[in-house]
Amino acid sequence: MTQDFNNRFDALVHDHFGAQLADSGLDTVLADLELDSLGLLDFVMSLEQGFDVEIDVEVVNEDMTLMRIREVLRDLAGDRSAAAGS
Repeated sequence: MTQDFNNRFDALVHDHFGAQLADSGLDTVLADLELDSLGLLDFVMSLEQGFDVEIDVEVVNEDMTLMRIREVLRDLAGDRSAAAGS
């Protein structure tokens, strides 16, 4: 699941930000992408749709790296999978 998850996340991030990521890749901090509040909300909604999870917008902030967001998302997706298995 991990590699598939990472590939899906990477593809979604690339589709959403493309060339803005430059050399930093997943170490990019959201603040460096100069998102306004609607841009951040759009990104979070894309993640929710892409991974079928609900993300508390308060959890995601502009000081987070894309790598950290991926970790939060993985935790949410894992919690959902565990709940479905019980």
